[in-house]
Amino acid sequence: MADFVTKEKIPYPVAIDTEGKTHEAFAVDSHPDYYVIDRSGRVRIADMANAELDRVIEILLKEQLEETGQVEQPEGTELGDQVPTDDIRRERTGEYGPFKERLEGRVAPALRVTDWMNISGERLSIADLEGKVVVLNFWATW
Repeated sequence: MADFVTKEKIPYPVAIDTEGKTHEAFAVDSHPDYYVIDRSGRVRIADMANAELDRVIEILLKEQLEETGQVEQPEGTELGDQVPTDDIRRERTGEYGPFKERLEGRVAPALRVTDWMNISGERLSIADLEGKVVVLNFWATW
C-alpha cells in the first residue's frame, strides 16, 4: 500500500486496517465504499455511490457547527434519500443493510486501525476530526 500511496501522491491521511475492525464497524460490503461524516462527528451518508461524492461534500461544507456541537443545516441541504447508495445488499436483495440504516445520523464508530500513513505524530480519531467534513473511502489492494 505504501508504494501505491507514494506513486499516486495521496496527500491525505490513509488508515491501514489489516485487522478489519473499522471495516466491520462501518459494515463495509464492497470496495470502494464511501461514508461521509459531518462536522459534528455524525455519519450522514453510509455507503454512498461515488458519483455523488462532490455534491455531498459541497452540501456539508455549507453547514456550520454550532457551539452546542450540533450542525446547523441551511435550508435545502438535507441529504436523506436524495443520495443514491452503492449498497451491494440492496442490489442483491432490494433491502438496505440494517446496520447502515442505523448508522446514519449517529456518532461515527471509532477508527480502530492498525496504522496510519501520511501523518506525523499521534493517531487520528473521530474526535480529532470534529469540526471537519470527513470522507472515509474504504478500498482494498488485493
